[in-house]
Amino acid sequence: MKRTILHPEWGLSTCVEVDNLVFLGHHGGHTTREGRQLLTIEEQTEETFKNLKITLDTIGLTFDDIITLNVLLKDIKDFNGMHSVWAKWFPVEFPARTAMTSDFVDDICRIQVYGVAYRRP
Repeated sequence: MKRTILHPEWGLSTCVEVDNLVFLGHHGGHTTREGRQLLTIEEQTEETFKNLKITLDTIGLTFDDIITLNVLLKDIKDFNGMHSVWAKWFPVEFPARTAMTSDFVDDICRIQVYGVAYRRP
């Protein structure tokens, strides 16, 4: 088993690799790397996928390697806005997906994703 920890201050693994499966911990994007808060679901979804790409790049994978990506939304009314951004990042090869709602610890956060990727042998 191999753990990748990009933010040790958060107290969790960014992803954990077991054999050829990579379990992706939650990724969000309510604040840019420069510290600017993002308020719309479209902005937050875009930033979430940028953050996920950083993780995938770090471990040598791409969005094509994602098997399933689960979406947690603060408000189900954000589904269409999230999906419009999703379609840009997954134009052809779609991972399996479940979308559900959750109250987040942070009031500004509108979306988080987590999932599983596959490392080809």
